[in-house]
Amino acid sequence: MSMQPRIVVVDDDPDMRRMIKEALSGAGFLIEELVDGAQLADRLRTSPRPELVLLDINMPVQSGWGTLNELRADPALASVPFIMVTSYDDEDFRRRADELGAKGYIVKPFTPRELVNRVRVALFG
Repeated sequence: MSMQPRIVVVDDDPDMRRMIKEALSGAGFLIEELVDGAQLADRLRTSPRPELVLLDINMPVQSGWGTLNELRADPALASVPFIMVTSYDDEDFRRRADELGAKGYIVKPFTPRELVNRVRVALFG
């Protein structure tokens, strides 16, 4: 792992991406922003692998679920670590995220401190 872990944030909401970037950059993480899951698949196939992906579930082009299913089906990308980010505080969604191997599940709205703590747990245990 690099000195500054690289995190890709995938969310169609620019305000949410900005808040996440500010919180995590301030905690020493390198942040890359994408607006949909299709961009993520392309990015993961062509660029150095991030240490973690924060993936919104509800996006217009491709949902987080669809994105995660696509990546899990590709042996080269199947082990990329994810935290699902969503406004749904739903037990079925949490279970589905867990079954798909997500390293965490964060419900919006969340505080910058909660976000940083969850990311650190996902990365460092």
